[in-house]
Amino acid sequence: MKLIFLGWMMKKTELLAPAGDLEKLKVAIEYGADAVYCSDRFFGLRGKAGNFTLRQMKEGVQYAHDRGRKVYTAVNIFAYNRDFRRIEDYLKILHHEIKVDAIIVTDPGVIDLAREVVPDLELHLSTQANTLNARACSFWHKQGVSRVILAREVSFPDIQKICLESPTEIEIFVHGSICIAYSGRCFISNYMSQYRDANRGLCTNSCRWEYKVHEKEVDLEEKERPDEKYSVVEDQRGTYFFNSKDLSLVRRLDDVLSTGLSSIKIEGRTKSLSYLSTVVAVYRQAMDAYYRDINEYKERVPEFLTELSELGSRGYTEGLFRGPQKTTDYNLEWHQKRQHFDFAGLLKQRDNIRGEDMALVTMKKKIVPGDEIKIYHPSLVHETRKIEGIFSPQGNFLQKAIPGQEVYLKGLEGIPLNTILRMDLPQPVANR
Repeated sequence: MKLIFLGWMMKKTELLAPAGDLEKLKVAIEYGADAVYCSDRFFGLRGKAGNFTLRQMKEGVQYAHDRGRKVYTAVNIFAYNRDFRRIEDYLKILHHEIKVDAIIVTDPGVIDLAREVVPDLELHLSTQANTLNARACSFWHKQGVSRVILAREVSFPDIQKICLESPTEIEIFVHGSICIAYSGRCFISNYMSQYRDANRGLCTNSCRWEYKVHEKEVDLEEKERPDEKYSVVEDQRGTYFFNSKDLSLVRRLDDVLSTGLSSIKIEGRTKSLSYLSTVVAVYRQAMDAYYRDINEYKERVPEFLTELSELGSRGYTEGLFRGPQKTTDYNLEWHQKRQHFDFAGLLKQRDNIRGEDMALVTMKKKIVPGDEIKIYHPSLVHETRKIEGIFSPQGNFLQKAIPGQEVYLKGLEGIPLNTILRMDLPQPVANR
């Protein structure tokens, strides 16, 4: 195992998680993220995420800093001339008032502006800059960039070499959705959805839609290779010929961490709280196990894979980490796999109600007294509790709670704030 030392201290790789809004920021930190990345709704390439107001971002940064964590703000749109006046003011606010730890940037113009108006603010180069080699990292370092987020197209051997030769910190994605386009530079959404531009944060995920084929089977043939045909086939669900499986490198985390990467990143600012908590907890536990004892990590890989398999996904692939993609890296059969549980709610605060300790929960699912709730702990050691009573914020007994309602639940004593609550779904019985 390769370790990197700073003085006498071993430098561990950072776990970086998405924060689509303030609630998700808090959950990501409580479930084990060392840092989170977020944005406002204008400059961060995730227009459909809940995103942050400036006041919420300031609160989130304070919450993270109070717990020894970091916050990076994405300012990674491809900017037009008209954007720069607002971007200049925004950068000054991020640095001087909100005090983010770094910004994530793509556009050379934005980089140049940042060096001019906030020269002390760290710059992290977005994956959309398509950086594939150490020489490019060296170039960006000369432009003031302290960390480069490599393109998803970089393989394990190249990551090893770049980490050894680059003057910048290096970060890669290890989990989440994979865009069908090269490093996310896609125009399908723009073309099909009346100018919903993915490069301006408005992607509609057109590559995930169901498509109809107006013949039973269509073969695509390239002119110079008439013997090689690519079939586009439709079944009763439609066809998903653009649909990549999701990236997951948890089973290769020993290789990933051996490179000396500064940070590994989880994709998903638009994903649910339940998804976020699961993925962050799995990678936190996997990383901690690796740093304690590589054999412990290897023994627990099946446990980590089981946890991830309970999430809704498109199936998993190691992407280009292992080399050129194969046809098995694409999910041609379904849009998203059914998950094994329902997100029941988020524990927001604790209060004394009717002389008893109760948990205030924002409900995401209907429950009644006597229902069983699974407590999803960051340790991956979960427990089941029975709901003994449901009460309104005024302390009145309720027969039920419905999605969107804030209620006090009796029976959740001792459970920490920002804990995710689940309810298992009945699984279909296989045909015999």
